[in-house]
Amino acid sequence: MVQLDHQPHCKYRRSKQQAKTVPIMLYREVTSEAIRILLPAVTYQEESARASFKAALQLGLRCHFGGDPGHLTIRQVSEPIPGNSETRRNFLVLYDAVPGGTGYLGDLCKGDNFINVLEKAVQHVTNCRCVSEGLDGCYRCLYGYQMQPRASPRKFGLPACRRILGYWDTSSPTPFF
Repeated sequence: MVQLDHQPHCKYRRSKQQAKTVPIMLYREVTSEAIRILLPAVTYQEESARASFKAALQLGLRCHFGGDPGHLTIRQVSEPIPGNSETRRNFLVLYDAVPGGTGYLGDLCKGDNFINVLEKAVQHVTNCRCVSEGLDGCYRCLYGYQMQPRASPRKFGLPACRRILGYWDTSSPTPFF
């Protein structure tokens, strides 16, 4: 049992008798917007590859929106392939943490805006001065504070964006559910 710190006025504070506890689960359901990006199985098995692509995507979002859209969150999701319990598909889900959404993701789905995000990330990383310094990335481009320990941006993030840009004309949007 977990030791609880009691308030000074609590009768269990100095008592040898244990307070009665009941576990409860609190949750809420939020409706918002999301974009789900399927990651190729062979390329993105490693955590560093997923973290690098996530860093590149965050950079592209910062460039596209002219600042850090902190309410846009990226999480990795894995789900089994129907009929095959051993193999899983990995996705990055880009969602709006503001209930109901802010419209940013709706804007990304219009025209070529999502592709522009990836193109801006590639352009920014390619032209960053850390390239001439021989670095894998820096805080001006791909090393966001939360990504730095896991990412290898130039090795995985930049090629991933280029690969998606290369296949963009043959891809098609699919419903989330």
